[in-house]
Parts: sequence; C-alpha cells; structure tokens
Amino acid sequence: MGKFSLVKIFKSVSIWVKMFFTILIKRPSLVVIPISQSTGGYLKDLVFILIAKLTFRKTLIHLRGSNFKNWLNASSSFTQAIVKSTLKFNNGVIVLGNNLRQLFTGIFSDENIYVCPNGGNYDIPSSVKRIDDVAILYLANLQPSKGIEDVLNAILKLKGSSHSGFRLNVVGTWRSASVEQECKMLVEKNNLPVTFFPAATGKDKFQFLADADIFVFTPREPEGHPWVIVEAMAAGLPIISTDQGAIIESVKNNINGYIVPQVVRMR
Repeated sequence: MGKFSLVKIFKSVSIWVKMFFTILIKRPSLVVIPISQSTGGYLKDLVFILIAKLTFRKTLIHLRGSNFKNWLNASSSFTQAIVKSTLKFNNGVIVLGNNLRQLFTGIFSDENIYVCPNGGNYDIPSSVKRIDDVAILYLANLQPSKGIEDVLNAILKLKGSSHSGFRLNVVGTWRSASVEQECKMLVEKNNLPVTFFPAATGKDKFQFLADADIFVFTPREPEGHPWVIVEAMAAGLPIISTDQGAIIESVKNNINGYIVPQVVRMR
C-alpha cells in the first residue's frame, strides 16, 4: 500500500471508466464517494468526484477515519487550496461520529454534515470461557499507534500489584520487527501471562471475542469509529479504550467500559 505501480494506475483508470458508464446507464440520484486522508489518495478520489460532477449527479463524500484535518493542515498551501475548493463540489459529507463533524466545519454547513457510525449484524459463537482467570483480549494491528506497547506495560504493572488470575491474548499482525522483538522480550523477561496469536478473521476472530471477558484497544493516534470496538460491543464485552475519534460515542466511561488517557510517546 502507498507504493506507485503501473498496475495500480491501470486499475484506477478502469474503475474510473466503469464508474462513468455506470452513472450514464443507471442514472443514480446520489453518488457516495469514500475519500482518503493522504495527498495521493485524495487526488485519486478527486477523479471520482469530478466524474460525478461532470455527469451532474449529487454527491456525498464519506470519511472513514478522523485524521483528515491533521493531514490537511500539514499539507502545502497549494494542496490545501485544491482540497478545500474541490470538496465544495459535493453536496455534503458523511462522518463516523458527532465528534468528527468539526473536521469539515467551514467547508460544509452543519446541515450538510451527516453522521453515520459503523455497524453490522454479527453471529457471535458460543463462548468457552474459563472460570479460573479473567481473559483480556487485544485485537488490532500490532503497532505503537494502536497501543500494543501500552497494553503490555499495563499488564506488567498489573502483575506487579496484588491482582492475579488474569491473562492477555494478543491477536494481530506485527508492523515492525523491532517493535515485535521489544514486546516479546518484555513478556519473556517478566514472565507475563500473555499469548500472541496471528491475525484472525471471520469465525476465528469472533471466537476470540466470544471467549474474552474484557476487550482492550488503546490507540494513541486518531481513529474513526473502529470496527474492533463495534465487534467487541456486539460480543457484549466491557471495553477499555482511549478518547480517539468517535470511540467515546460508543464506549461510555463507567457504563459499558472505561476511557483512559492515551500515551503520548515519541519513538
């Protein structure tokens, strides 16, 4: 991802052409276009916006994250001018939570900023929970921005306290070999009750959720409305998380989980 290739260009062009002819044939009343939070990604998405505008369709853009303003503010003045002017080609924007409406304040009027949280229907399997300890689950990409180091340090502190009878299952893909080495050394050195599993999908993922007692996901950096939060709620788990994006609109502190301060750490 994020790498240039002729294959990607060809695929993008084929999708643009397909969209153009689909609009001409189907004549939709509304076109919804997901947008990226990077310069290259937005420029690619801009072609979809221009196609919809040239075919005189109403359009809504859909932001699936919450880092849009950070990216835009860090961009060049030229990029900012292009983005802000072309965003106005659309009739409105969909965001994942009320907390994210402010990302487009000044670009769209309040009545044209729509909130549509993530959601889905899930078939949660039966659990095989053990009764001798508390099963804590962390399920996400294993990288500092998602809070994996912070969760392991919390387990280290928990083990050093008077508490006992708990275990942590970590499920996900490592994004950095050095981070993986540091985290596994921490676990091994301190004999922490932590087990690492590769990324899980489908039934396997939901079995991990069904077998857990507590779900932990503590991102340090901007999130939208994370699917793992939605899935953990569907499994009926109390959730420990941070105030990023629209998380606090689902995880209510002291009601169905706890919101803790995110760790700010330079690497």
